Amino acid sequence: MPKLTLPLLIVGLLLMSLTPNVSYAPEENTYSYKANYSPITPGIVESLISINSTGDSNVISVDAQQNGIWVACAIFNGTFELNSLGGSGQDSIESKGESDILIFGGSSILSVSWYSHLDGVGENICRGVSLLPNDRVLAYGSYEQSISIGSSTKYSEGMKDSFVGLYNFSMGAWTHVTDFGGPDDDEIYSMSEYSNGFLAVGNTNSNLTNSTGLGVFSSGTMDCTINPCGMVLDYSSGLSLSKGNLVSSDTNIKFYDVSNRNAAGTAAIIGAFQGNLTFHDSSVSGIVDQGSWDIIVAQVNSTLGITGVNRIGGSGFDAGKAIESVSGGGYLIATEVTGQFTSSRPYNASYISNAGGRDIGVFQLYDNLTIFSNQNFGGAGTDQLADLSYDNTGSFAVSGQIENQITINGTNIGIASSKVAFLTAFTTNNQGINSDWAFSATGSLGSNGRGNTVHLTSSDVMLWGGRSTPSGPTGTQIGGFSITGGGSGVGFLALFDIDEDGDAIGSRLDICPTVFDPNQLNWDNDQYGDECDDDDDQDDVLDDVDLC
Repeated sequence: MPKLTLPLLIVGLLLMSLTPNVSYAPEENTYSYKANYSPITPGIVESLISINSTGDSNVISVDAQQNGIWVACAIFNGTFELNSLGGSGQDSIESKGESDILIFGGSSILSVSWYSHLDGVGENICRGVSLLPNDRVLAYGSYEQSISIGSSTKYSEGMKDSFVGLYNFSMGAWTHVTDFGGPDDDEIYSMSEYSNGFLAVGNTNSNLTNSTGLGVFSSGTMDCTINPCGMVLDYSSGLSLSKGNLVSSDTNIKFYDVSNRNAAGTAAIIGAFQGNLTFHDSSVSGIVDQGSWDIIVAQVNSTLGITGVNRIGGSGFDAGKAIESVSGGGYLIATEVTGQFTSSRPYNASYISNAGGRDIGVFQLYDNLTIFSNQNFGGAGTDQLADLSYDNTGSFAVSGQIENQITINGTNIGIASSKVAFLTAFTTNNQGINSDWAFSATGSLGSNGRGNTVHLTSSDVMLWGGRSTPSGPTGTQIGGFSITGGGSGVGFLALFDIDEDGDAIGSRLDICPTVFDPNQLNWDNDQYGDECDDDDDQDDVLDDVDLC
């Protein structure tokens, strides 16, 4: 997931000490501790791309810059029609494995000008893409047997191995490619860039004591076959693996996301675990789950040592899925929570989410990982969180899957007894987290979809990707756009813009963004539409006194 910046209130230690130990009840399927805010204008779908394949497809990750440059990655099987990306040709590409990877992008939002096809034997999964300086893209994921990336072909050491690559889209070439793995499953789930390289987190199920070339772990290689380990990896700017660390459990652990490093070189990791954790190269101890699965948030220093941990969870299933560091200090996290849960910082602080079976929880954390504010929302089913993105104005968004219908700030989203992709926008202020608006795919009973990725290019414009049931009698639509494809699940990538004046035209393209103007007339072809132009005919006579 791409990492940006967001100003967050820096509060004093006195306020931290006053964090109340109380339980909170949801209101209208949502709850926001300390929130008092009027929602901003909802977003609208400006355009949409369907990943049109004869088999299933899925958009996994997206990144973009304010200058319009963007990149996304998707997986597909069967025959993929390239003209579904917006071209006029009839070319197509065939998947060679259970799923192939397509990385694509352009210099204008949702206008595709390049792509790269990564194929191989078995299931190939893209976990993330990030835009880097000098027209480069960082891409990472996993593969089962083999994967071809440009002129390089990698072969798995066991079940699933991870790949990392740097692609220069102006050159149309992969400049660096590497892989990592032992005899079993070894998957990188998230990466973030820092000044000298990249941090990566994921999970290993391998006996690394029998592997060669993997002696980078500060705790020494170890056997993670019976009980999977969470791993932290440090790559150089040229993708050389220089260092690693493991967090082990007597039951299970998964790392899902890693933040940017702050000025002190500290980053934060989020995931989920069962059992009793062991932190290598660390004095932290005594972290034990309180139920089925608990959330783990851990800080890692410049040498990959674990320096601080917060456990969040209760008797049900709780998992941390996404984290972002904040320029003013602290973190934002997005999670899945069930019922009443506690936090180990401060010890026994208690919270509750009971809108449904499993809900979405978003939290602000201080630098020391203590919870400052939170909001939970969900419906009667099992809701899932996939991604979080924020910008530097205080806005952020989360995406995932909701099962059934829910209400957020008076807006109903979801489909009864169905799983659909959703998107929710928030802002933060000195009172905490505030929900702004929510959106979901629409359709009929039996629809099935999931939002996998969201990226804010600004507080007003965002890209949203995932998969959904193809449009039709039992299919879905995204903001009035049809989803077309041959599989039971079709990948989509949508461009959202806010509509400040309610004329169904996004403010990015609206020639009168704050004046209702559905016709978009512009007599003198200047930068202002007639409805908001004081001099429509440019004769230097204002309209209110102009006879013609």
